[in-house]
Amino acid sequence: MTEATYTPIMVMDLASEMSGVKSNGICQVNEVNQEDYLTGKRTEVENFYLQRLKEEISIIA
Repeated sequence: MTEATYTPIMVMDLASEMSGVKSNGICQVNEVNQEDYLTGKRTEVENFYLQRLKEEISIIA
């Protein structure tokens, strides 16, 4: 979640620097409400790929 003052370009720049994001991997940015955000966070917890990625990042750090 970003500050309300962030522009779509700022959000895309921020997301492109996140680990696991491939170059040109971001093609669209949409504003979401809190309910959509929380639904997405629950989905992330159930995503096997993201669980493994987070484990690998914590091992490296």
